[in-house]
Amino acid sequence: MYKIEYCKMKKRLIVAVLVLLPMFAQAQKIDKDYYDQFTVKRVMYTKLEKLNWKYKNPRIGGKMQYRFILNDDYQYMVLHWTTNSFLEVVQNATVQFKLDNGHVITLKNEKHTPATQGGIGTSKKDIGLTINLLGDIPKFATAHVTAIRIYTTADMFYDFEIDWKDSQKIHKAYMLFSREAYVGGRR
Repeated sequence: MYKIEYCKMKKRLIVAVLVLLPMFAQAQKIDKDYYDQFTVKRVMYTKLEKLNWKYKNPRIGGKMQYRFILNDDYQYMVLHWTTNSFLEVVQNATVQFKLDNGHVITLKNEKHTPATQGGIGTSKKDIGLTINLLGDIPKFATAHVTAIRIYTTADMFYDFEIDWKDSQKIHKAYMLFSREAYVGGRR
């Protein structure tokens, strides 16, 4: 009798673990969190996450990755964009994130960023650029991102629709990031 109950319980536990395993595999993580030994400033950043891998414009490409970074109370977002073209994003170019509540987060590119071959570290043959985005990063806590607009020059931009799964990943990553930023780092 006990052996039958034990086997049933064991099967239920295995099924539950298998069902929950994908959720844990995609969980957001803090990649690094430390204090710089020379400046004694806190540095923390999230794991690099994939975003929008299925962009439909073959001329541009749309492979993206993002992470949030804290450098001594200064927050910013890094966006890696793999393209099929040698684009460039000028200094102070706008990158906008449309939210599901109708608001828009507007961030600025920190410096002039040309696309280079092997420039983002995913592959030596990939063409890509890394955009450091400055601005009101805490607004990512208010809602989910539905679209991204990247201005490469003053009048040229590219729009990327974000599916719900990626939108949730961005939101979860920022919520983890902000919680850890306010909790304090490891010394």
